[in-house]
Amino acid sequence: MSTTRISVVTPVYNPVLAELRDCLRSAQGPEVEHILALDGSKNVKNLGALRRLVKKFGASLVICEEQGGISSASNKAATAAKGEFLVFLDQDDFLVKDWWAPLLEIMGEADFIYSDAFLADESGKPFHYWKKPGWSPHRLVFNMYAVHFMAVRKSVFEKVGGFRSEFDGSQDHDLALRVSRESNRVRHIPTPLYNWRASKASTASNPENKKWAFDAGLATAQEHISFYSKGASLEKIEGYPGALRPRYTSRTEPVSVVIPTAFSSSSPESFYVDSLLRSLIPFLSAELGDQIVLVHGGEEHSSFVKQLQSTSKVEILSVKDNDQFNFSQRCNIGFLMAKHGHVLLLNDDIEFGEENPLDNLFGTLKMPNVGLVGALLVFPDFSIQHGGHAFTDGDPHHAHYGAKSLSHGLMDLVVDHEVVGVTGALMFQLKSTWEAVGGFSTQFPLNYNDVDYCQKVRTLGYSIIQANSVTAVHHESVTREPIIEDYETNLIRQRWPDVLRSDEFSTTD
Repeated sequence: MSTTRISVVTPVYNPVLAELRDCLRSAQGPEVEHILALDGSKNVKNLGALRRLVKKFGASLVICEEQGGISSASNKAATAAKGEFLVFLDQDDFLVKDWWAPLLEIMGEADFIYSDAFLADESGKPFHYWKKPGWSPHRLVFNMYAVHFMAVRKSVFEKVGGFRSEFDGSQDHDLALRVSRESNRVRHIPTPLYNWRASKASTASNPENKKWAFDAGLATAQEHISFYSKGASLEKIEGYPGALRPRYTSRTEPVSVVIPTAFSSSSPESFYVDSLLRSLIPFLSAELGDQIVLVHGGEEHSSFVKQLQSTSKVEILSVKDNDQFNFSQRCNIGFLMAKHGHVLLLNDDIEFGEENPLDNLFGTLKMPNVGLVGALLVFPDFSIQHGGHAFTDGDPHHAHYGAKSLSHGLMDLVVDHEVVGVTGALMFQLKSTWEAVGGFSTQFPLNYNDVDYCQKVRTLGYSIIQANSVTAVHHESVTREPIIEDYETNLIRQRWPDVLRSDEFSTTD
């Protein structure tokens, strides 16, 4: 006698029977059952035809006499399910051939499983491969990427209370967030198991079809973020349906800003250091005791630093390093001299705009399991300089480098999300994290020091967040020659060979 390990759950409402036939045909497999729940006995043109179609494919039909909504119908189907895992499949979508095989392989080690997906046209022909990131719980708050295909262990589904009707329209996002608080046994299947049909009524075809669903998504994400950050709020990002941006409350803790620099006071590059400080100081607080640690060369810089100190409302600590410029060494000196527990590391050629960057940096760092926070950096013409680290063919680089604008960008450039690393040009963290990993390696005096540092932080089990809710202009290496030596490339490859061959957070949107 065969056992049922997987229960496919499909809520049904005024179905197009030809599309439902594709759905039923696809949800077949060993140890698989398919349960449909009709949401309101009158919400089908021909109940007899629906019954016959369901019976033809060996599925089960639960009829809800009164219309209760998608969450209510899904919960009733889930209650009747016998499988260990529940797989949620919309009535107009369909699964790929042998979809069940990779699921059965990993069910024993997971409570929540999602996969990549195809977008399909109305005829059912796939036209886009939707590649999703590895498990990215921070991103999940701001962008529900784990939908279509989503599988949840039934016991966990029941423990968190199933779907909630007050979040209909974004009930899957709400469920995924509550499951993420309950279990970290999450697996991503990096191959498409699901075909999301872009029908005329679906959000896959036109997000404007269900604006109310995005309102529900905002509500569920707001509830979730409030668990960790009281007073934080979320807002929709115009032009990116389903994308949300956090706004955290004003910080109440001091910060030490560490700026390692190679500038010479007699050269034009000192202009950039001055611009950085002029753009940063308005966001610093003398009342909180904020501190700037400027780590520079010898006596030739003293007059410039003294002038800065005389005009600053916050403390500027001048620290001399007479050795040849080594970015990692000057970072470490700055951290040693930092007197506060929160440290913002900045390149000397960063420039901030009118929006305070510190509130969102502090708020992001306080989210669960976050070890480092970076930001979206742009060139003066607003093309992209840094969108997080990315690894391609064993080499690290800046994600989306040189992209012309955000207007045609990816979700990766607008929502906050996990990355494999962030640039040392803007890096926020606890001083204790720097201490735990032994600081920056001085073997990387100019390049890849941040790549190496980020991987050391990740070995502690921390996440690294690309906080696109924080932006700054980066003039990129105008105060020194941006030359990468062969030995630096060889060394980073030797230090992290396996890591550099894999980038689990890369996506297509």
